[in-house]
Amino acid sequence: MATFAEDAEMRFVGVPAGPFHGREAILAAYLEQPPDDTMTIDSVTTDGATDRVRFRWDEGGAGTMTVTWRGDLVAVLEVAFD
Repeated sequence: MATFAEDAEMRFVGVPAGPFHGREAILAAYLEQPPDDTMTIDSVTTDGATDRVRFRWDEGGAGTMTVTWRGDLVAVLEVAFD
């Protein structure tokens, strides 16, 4: 959680969760509903302060995490599932 900016936002596309505003809200969301699968990173592309990470869940399914950085901290994490 230390990697998230104090005012970070985490949002999901296509699933009824969030958005979560602030480091404490993001932590609470993970504690309430932690992931129950592991993922494999397929690719990472970078455009300025934004990384797009293609991933697949090891039990099936895939998606994209878009991470927007503010310096060394995550400002926005958006997760979209295919």
